[in-house]
Amino acid sequence: IRAVLMFRQGVRELEHQLHPAARLPVKIGSHAVPNQIIFAIQAFVMMYIATIVAMTLVLLASGLDFVSAFSAVIACINNAGPGLNEVGPATNYAGLNDFQTWALAFTMLLGRLELFTVFVLFTRAFWRICDALNAYPPRSVPVVLYSAEQFRDITRSPAWAAAAFD
Repeated sequence: IRAVLMFRQGVRELEHQLHPAARLPVKIGSHAVPNQIIFAIQAFVMMYIATIVAMTLVLLASGLDFVSAFSAVIACINNAGPGLNEVGPATNYAGLNDFQTWALAFTMLLGRLELFTVFVLFTRAFWRICDALNAYPPRSVPVVLYSAEQFRDITRSPAWAAAAFD
């Protein structure tokens, strides 16, 4: 529905250029969509595009070629599977270095949890509210990271497996 609303907003802006004084609501069915919702969707789309550009630049700076970097970011943020070139359907993400893998894992989290949900964690207001409500986990959540060799030794998993979730 975001894409439909963005398209209709684009049409509304074009019509507004022809008729500046006209009141042109964006409608879904027979209901007008409030401008606040349209603006929130525009903000989301801009954050989405900015994230794709930023993460692609990060991967380019780490030595990955443009096609592989861009397609890997698109695949990860949309949780879509393979990309192109070095991360294409005939290959996998195993050829990437650790930094590139972490960058793409973060990108996947952004796509999976929605951008605003993750970005709000980086705002000062969020942490002030947590302090005021004393809303922190009661204990630490352990995370264990292993090298590829250690992972295979511990889990006795095949070479193509790269992670396990508990």
